Amino acid sequence: MKSTYCVLVRFLLTVIFVASHATLGFAFGTALPKAWSITIPNFYEPDVSPAPHGDIYVTGLMNWPHDDRLARINNNGIIVWSHVFDGNNSPTGVTTDFQGNALVIGHNEDQAFVSKIKHNGTESWYQPITRPLRDVPVGIAVSQDGHSYVSVAPWAINYGTPPPGTFHNLQKYSPTGQLEWLTEFDTLDGTYPGNGSTTSNGTAVDNSGNIVSMFNNYSQPNSPDLNSYLTKTTPNGDIVWLKDLGPWFNAFSIDVDSQNNIYAVVNNRILKFDEDGNEVWSIPNESGISPVLLSLTIGADDRVFVAGNKTFSSYVAEYDVAGTLLWSELQAPGPNQMLFNSGLTIAGRQLISAYTVAINGAYSATMLTAYTLIPEPSSAGLLLLAMTLVMMPRRESYV
Repeated sequence: MKSTYCVLVRFLLTVIFVASHATLGFAFGTALPKAWSITIPNFYEPDVSPAPHGDIYVTGLMNWPHDDRLARINNNGIIVWSHVFDGNNSPTGVTTDFQGNALVIGHNEDQAFVSKIKHNGTESWYQPITRPLRDVPVGIAVSQDGHSYVSVAPWAINYGTPPPGTFHNLQKYSPTGQLEWLTEFDTLDGTYPGNGSTTSNGTAVDNSGNIVSMFNNYSQPNSPDLNSYLTKTTPNGDIVWLKDLGPWFNAFSIDVDSQNNIYAVVNNRILKFDEDGNEVWSIPNESGISPVLLSLTIGADDRVFVAGNKTFSSYVAEYDVAGTLLWSELQAPGPNQMLFNSGLTIAGRQLISAYTVAINGAYSATMLTAYTLIPEPSSAGLLLLAMTLVMMPRRESYV
């Protein structure tokens, strides 16, 4: 009788355990535990991407005179090496190919560029993007075969009207840095390209090898009013579809999940689209609370992480595929400080958030914070755990 009672108690406790974990998630609605945090002085507007062995790449700008660079940081927060870009080249974004090399986009006073930096810190190639107007790259992604796709906004200075026939474009580069094609996006609505925010990450490659891009156009001459667009392009440069998303902010980030669904953060909203560009849902972040969202990344099991800033605090959160908030965290600034998030990535078993620290209104440093990723238990894993608890050996003489 006691044995049967013990089994029943164990089973009921297991059901409660499984139900609570399935409802609340492994983290029980609390933020992920922090692994480490470092501050890099005189370094700002960072972007981050995974590097080999759980390390990360981080790009950033240095205070004048220019000493802008890409750094590799290991999974304990220690800088391994720094690559300094020549001249006035300012890196604004970074992604990683499947060999662990870094692909960097940026600009200087006259033109944009894309560069490949090997995982040991040496430059493999550098390619200037030379066009009649000042080009601002607003996204880069790399396919499994090593081709790079760069989203470029030709900008007429001071919001002027560019020459007729000037469009936002997507460029494809070979693994050795040769331009293979350039596809222009004529939105057919009279809008024209302008400079996207240099903190934008508006390009991703889906699991079928297609390129998804988000960009902004100006809606009228001499005005910063913006329209946002989402487009899908084949690896050959053919446009599959182009969607008008309406007026949005010009700082954004996109990524794709394992089902080729597309996620985007723009201003204070999170949006989900299917692979045909149809909106699945769009939610205000935290049900009306309005952090400015600048970064988004999709993790294993399609976990959705977003980051930004709210009232000068750094903000990080996780959502599920249905748009349900699982947890969020605000990291408050110190005295006379303001925190501006601009980078988010997953490297190994860590979620990395990068943001700029400003003191008395002047940029002063970059802060990187690593969170330890705790895997959400799968249904099969929970069932296995329940069976293990029920079948666990027990002493018959004790209850």
